[in-house]
Amino acid sequence: RLVHGSPANPSNDRRIGFAIRYIPTSVAQIAGKDSATLVRGVDSFHHFEHEPRPTTDMHPDFVALHKEITERNAQILYRGTQVKSYNDPKALPGRAA
Repeated sequence: RLVHGSPANPSNDRRIGFAIRYIPTSVAQIAGKDSATLVRGVDSFHHFEHEPRPTTDMHPDFVALHKEITERNAQILYRGTQVKSYNDPKALPGRAA
């Protein structure tokens, strides 16, 4: 299910969003290396790299890990396109380069 209550974004800037996806541990990412946080139960399948819980806000190690995870997710999301990053102007048509 998707809940979305925001109006359209008329600007050329990106929309900031927050998504939580709960999936069983039997699910696997087939398009590349991916990571997840186990929120309940036991992961008997090990299809995702475990994301450690941050120890402090904005700790450099976790900021670097977040950047790595975000870049991997962009490669999965944009595979087969000319877009290489979420920051690539081609990711949002009409956005100023």
